[in-house]
Amino acid sequence: MISPKTFSIIPSENEPISQLRFFKGSDRLSRKDLEREVGHECFIRFPAEQPSLFDIEERVPVVGDDISSHLLTVDLNCDIVAYKTKNTVEPIYLGSRSMDPKEYFDYIHCDEVKVKGLILEKGVGYLLGSYERIMLPAHLAGEVVPYSEKYGELRNHFAGYIDSGFGLNTPNGNSITFEVITNETGVCIRHSQSIGEIRYEYMSSKPNVLYQGNYKLQPSGPQLPKYFRK
Repeated sequence: MISPKTFSIIPSENEPISQLRFFKGSDRLSRKDLEREVGHECFIRFPAEQPSLFDIEERVPVVGDDISSHLLTVDLNCDIVAYKTKNTVEPIYLGSRSMDPKEYFDYIHCDEVKVKGLILEKGVGYLLGSYERIMLPAHLAGEVVPYSEKYGELRNHFAGYIDSGFGLNTPNGNSITFEVITNETGVCIRHSQSIGEIRYEYMSSKPNVLYQGNYKLQPSGPQLPKYFRK
């Protein structure tokens, strides 16, 4: 079932619309697995920083024991902090790579949210970027999962797979783009506020080709979908 949340869409015959992953046994990382992996290779970082394992433990809390996640926070210090969806009847053609994003999004800049934060409108879609930068090694894959519902009706993504090699082509890793829609009125988010979690799983073997998708060069802030010209 295809259910567009913000824009009408025109499908394309050759355009992928889903991704399937297979698991054999228990491949997700526990707390001990995650601490060991980060200690061996620091794959979650911050802008212009090379943090130690101590910094990671202090600034990126680990959630859970049997299956562990890193908490992710929102970056409101970059140039464009958010793309806000417009109310338009123009559909998105999934086969395009050159649609004009200004017909579909309002751009929200850093100076607009410094004082009062970013106020989310109910039912409106936002693209936001993570403050954390990811450099995912070849033997791991990831998945961004929604932040616990006990913190409010903030649903932060609808497609959250992170492939092996994500962020390895940039000097300090890639930001992750969140697709955010709130079901409450007047939700305010501020810089470095927790907004999601990323959990990890082991690959059965290292892939021959690492991630080369639309988000391969996303050093800061949110990234527009591949249908729009950059």
